[in-house]
Amino acid sequence: MPGLFEGCGGCCLSIVLIPLLCCGLVVGALIYIDQNAPAPPVTRNFRPSQADAQAFKDEIARATNQAATQRWFYITVYEQQISSWMALEGKAFADENGHAFPFEDVQVGLDDGLITFYGKLSRYGITVPLTVSVSPEFDAEGNISLAIDSANVGGLNVPAFVLNNVSAQLDDALVRPFREINGSAVFYRDSLSIEDGRLILQGGVR
Repeated sequence: MPGLFEGCGGCCLSIVLIPLLCCGLVVGALIYIDQNAPAPPVTRNFRPSQADAQAFKDEIARATNQAATQRWFYITVYEQQISSWMALEGKAFADENGHAFPFEDVQVGLDDGLITFYGKLSRYGITVPLTVSVSPEFDAEGNISLAIDSANVGGLNVPAFVLNNVSAQLDDALVRPFREINGSAVFYRDSLSIEDGRLILQGGVR
C-alpha cells in the first residue's frame, strides 16, 4: 500500500506539523505565564462589596468638600474600599473618562509605599493576570503624579496601553477630583503613608 504522504513533496506533512507546533508553543506559553503569574495583592478570595465601594466614593467626596470649604483636607482610603469600587464601578468610570478598562477580578493593594493594581486581561480566548504598581511622586509645588514602579503580566512585558489606562484610572479616581476644586490643591509629601492596606494623605488649597 502506498505511504500516506508518498508523492506529496512535504506539503501535506507541513499542513499537519505546523498546527501541532503552534499548539505546542501556545501550551508552553500558557504554562510559562501561569508559573510566573503575579499574586493578588489583597487576597485570592476577594469579593467586592457594594458598601465598601460606596465608602470609597464617600471618602473622596468628603475630602474634596473639605478642601473646597476649609482649604485643607485629608484622605484615608482602605484597599478593600478602592478594590470594591474598582471591581464594581471601574468599567463605567473608565468609559465616562475616555479610557479602556478591559479587566476582570480587579483588586488594588496598598502597601510598601505602592498602589498595586491587579486584574485579569482576556484576549483571544486567553486570560492572564497582571499587576501594575505605581508610586506617588511630588514636585516642588506640591503637585502629585502616579509613576509606574513595576509591571508584570505572567513574566512578560506589559503593553504600554495597559500601563497608560491603569495609571489614568487611578489618577482620575484619587487625584483629579482635587484638581477640579477652586484654587490649587497642594499635597503634603511628608503626610503620605501607604502601608498595611491603607492610604493616608493630607493637603491644602492655595
